[in-house]
Amino acid sequence: MEPAFLFFAGLFCMAGAALDWSWFFDNWRAKPFVEALGREGARLFYVALGTCLMSAAYYMR
Repeated sequence: MEPAFLFFAGLFCMAGAALDWSWFFDNWRAKPFVEALGREGARLFYVALGTCLMSAAYYMR
């Protein structure tokens, strides 16, 4: 997988969590995380996911 793609996907996850985008968390793919963890927990999950994706991009370069 291309490191740039992973980097921008991680950046997108972190931006969605940091800016608390409603359309991001109302998406059917994010709904299970919001229902299981609550809105704040889902935000923390997406920050962690973004960090992992960005770290993977860094180590793949």
